[in-house]
Amino acid sequence: MLIFWNFFLVRLKLGVDKKRKNDYNKHYQSYISIEIRFLSIQTNFQAKDNKIGRIEIRGELYLNTCRILAFCFAAVSAAMDLEKEKISNWWIGISWLTGFAWHTFSRHGEGVLFFLSGSAIPVIALFLLFALHMLGAGDVKLLSCLGGIMGSTDIWTCIFISFFIGSLFSIAILSICGNIFQRFQYFMNYIGELFRKKERIPYRLPGMQQENFHFTIPILMSVMLYTGGVY
Repeated sequence: MLIFWNFFLVRLKLGVDKKRKNDYNKHYQSYISIEIRFLSIQTNFQAKDNKIGRIEIRGELYLNTCRILAFCFAAVSAAMDLEKEKISNWWIGISWLTGFAWHTFSRHGEGVLFFLSGSAIPVIALFLLFALHMLGAGDVKLLSCLGGIMGSTDIWTCIFISFFIGSLFSIAILSICGNIFQRFQYFMNYIGELFRKKERIPYRLPGMQQENFHFTIPILMSVMLYTGGVY
């Protein structure tokens, strides 16, 4: 009887130990499974963070390249305008092709639409001023090149700031020359002649007049603000 009881206790102990071992194995396997899932999730988050980081780096590189190209276009055009009183068509062509190639290379089909929409806005928005000879063709073409680089949103800001700086230049020149009322009278007479003759009349006076400053300078100053990240 004693032998049977000892045998029963041994079997019971072995069963309990086996059950504990099975429970331990189950908990260990569950822990390992949770650990693997955690590492997998952590790896996925790291991969996503790395991908977001690469996208941010590419976006910053893309934007900085656009800013550098815009500054180069405006600076060389302003230098040409100051030296030759005009912007060479070959430089305008190079600027257009460079902007088109850059956006096509970096953004493919979307970049083509981005370039075309941005470059068309200055031509459409400033056509009336060009038709009335209030703005030179070179200025419009330069803004069109800049619009292709900046896009349809930033080019509006560039145009607005350029005209604002140009108006400050005009006020300063007229104040120094002391002929503000004379210029205002000339403007009113021009409007009257425009409606009376019903034909296009050049607004700018021929020759090197004091008020005929180079509009490429305000454009360059506006582009410098764009290059500096102001807008």
